[in-house]
Amino acid sequence: MTNAATRQSRPWTAWICLAVLVLASLTTTRANAAPAHCKGYDDDIEVMITDWEPIDLIDWMTEELERCTKPNLDRAKDYYWRGTAYSQIGDSGNAIDDYTRAIALSPNSNVASLSYMDRGLEYCHLKPPEVERGLKDSMQGITLNTDKSGVDEAKFLQATLATEGFYTGPIDGIFGPRSQAAFRDYCAAGAPITRVVPPGTNDSPVPATKSEPSTYVTLEVCNRTYEEVYLVFAARKAPGSSTWTLQGWRNVPANQCKDAATFARGNLYLYAESKSFSWSGSARTYCAPNLAFQRDLIAGYTCQSGERLLGFYEAEVSDSSDVFTWTLTE
Repeated sequence: MTNAATRQSRPWTAWICLAVLVLASLTTTRANAAPAHCKGYDDDIEVMITDWEPIDLIDWMTEELERCTKPNLDRAKDYYWRGTAYSQIGDSGNAIDDYTRAIALSPNSNVASLSYMDRGLEYCHLKPPEVERGLKDSMQGITLNTDKSGVDEAKFLQATLATEGFYTGPIDGIFGPRSQAAFRDYCAAGAPITRVVPPGTNDSPVPATKSEPSTYVTLEVCNRTYEEVYLVFAARKAPGSSTWTLQGWRNVPANQCKDAATFARGNLYLYAESKSFSWSGSARTYCAPNLAFQRDLIAGYTCQSGERLLGFYEAEVSDSSDVFTWTLTE
């Protein structure tokens, strides 16, 4: 029922340094120092954004969003940065959700422009890639690009397409039919990302590095049935953490494979169901509501109103694969 597959690790989102340039005009703090919560973007968060582990950035931004009352623009920035952290660990679903929230909070800002651009790339990372949605978002991001820092996002994207071998035209910032056709091919290929710099900007590239196997693994679910499947899973909150989280429900359309989540390498507990089938086990039982949710697991927890007790299958993911594939059949 399960098998492991290998896929190239997804690198940090291509716009990370561009986004720091656009969204933050900041002073320097000591490395790894956490800015105080709820003080807005007068604080220097650049070091945190570029140097912290993505799971730490996700936790910090989540607390910021839950604890703080801020103007919509600052909340949009928080969602954007959390989205880039989700993107770094390969969690396209949560990245897309956060970019969408950022756009809704500040729809005509440069934050929205960056969110459209990065959400467009995340659509390309889905299986199968959602090419037209990716192109539509990228075009919207280019349209909204009113940045005064000298960075032209159309040129930036053209340079990326050229570096990856999909575009041979001029880097002129005119994202016409030729550029759009190149983007469609690039997106259909899964949008491999290389950090590049378009001509005429002062931005610096992030050098490509070879990293050790990731401590995070992408959960790919291949639904080989004729019905849509819904998934719940439990995994450690972070590598080595004693806290476990339970998340659901992630949908996987009929006869499709989809990246459903990203989790810390190690044991994973899985449950899935469709209208006619269920895939369960006896390794663990957890309470789950019928709506989308995420919560930390607490010893002695009992099912609340509207929750069901489900039996979970155990999968151990301890090798060096970047992807664990769970195949569901009738």
